[in-house]
This record gives sequence, structure tokens and C-alpha cells, in this order.
Amino acid sequence: MLNALFGNPPTGEVLEQAVNFIQVYYQACGVVDFNLDPDKEMLRHVLLSARHSIRQLDHPSIFKKVAIFTHSFVYTCPLSCNFPEKAYPKEITQRFYHNAVIAFEISRASLHGAKVGEKTLENPIEISRHQHKDLMIAFCEIREMREAYTRLIAIIYETLAYEFNKGIRYLPNEPLPK
Repeated sequence: MLNALFGNPPTGEVLEQAVNFIQVYYQACGVVDFNLDPDKEMLRHVLLSARHSIRQLDHPSIFKKVAIFTHSFVYTCPLSCNFPEKAYPKEITQRFYHNAVIAFEISRASLHGAKVGEKTLENPIEISRHQHKDLMIAFCEIREMREAYTRLIAIIYETLAYEFNKGIRYLPNEPLPK
């Protein structure tokens, strides 16, 4: 999914792929009565906005690309369809939470199999339920588009990817990738 979302050139099927991913995810969560049609325009806006932001950077890493996507998605909250009531922690606003979850899951799926230099992220990112809840609650607090937030999200994805894909991490004395 990474190339469809962020590839050069991006594929024209990206909105359809994102919608299909979201539909499958909603169904897996037990949400059967939903309609994404009203949300497609906002979702398209998020994808275009993320793509535009990525193109402003000089050689962004895959982690920055998914961080920009996550940040744009959570900030915009394009999805109005709720998860089942029991899925939400008490301390959050529902709309922010399910958008954070979907953004994370799309980003997580996009990273699986992606290339870091010459190496491939063969193992998916995994986190505990407790980590997931805390991360989603933190994502729910994103209320503005600031580069610092994107950088923090990128570091989280990078750290998680390195944890589950040994030998991928750049060594401390290695030059920065170009």
C-alpha cells in the first residue's frame, strides 16, 4: 500500500485502496452498517494533502511519509462512521479516536514490506493493547499541523519498525541516508 499512497508516481487507485482497507477494518471490528460515501471527499483531501506535504521534503524516509499521512489523517478526521461503543476509552472524543486508529492501521500496513535503503521491513509492527490505547489517545490530541508532531510520529514508527525488524536500524556512526 505504501507505493499507492506515496509512490512516484502515485497510482490513481489510492482512494479506492484506502476505502477498501477501511471497509475491511470496520467489518473486522464488527461495524456492519456503515457508508463511507459521505467521507470519500474528505479522505481524498487527506491523501492529496499528505502527498503534497511529502513532495515538499527532500528524500523523506518511509517513516516520515507515513507520519505525514497519519498526522494529516488524524488532524482532518475524515471518517464519520463510529466503531462499536465498547471500543472507545472513556477519556477521548470518539471521532478523533477512530480516525487515529484507522490512520495508524493504514500506516502500519504500508510499512510492512517497505524498503529502508536496501533492506525490507519483513515483519509488521506490533504493539500491546496498552501501548495502542496510549498511542491512539496521544494521536487524539493532535489539533494542529506542526512539523514537530510529524517528526515525533515518524520516530515512533521508526522505533517500532526497528524493534520488529532486526538488522534494519542504522548504526550510530553510519552516515545519514541520502
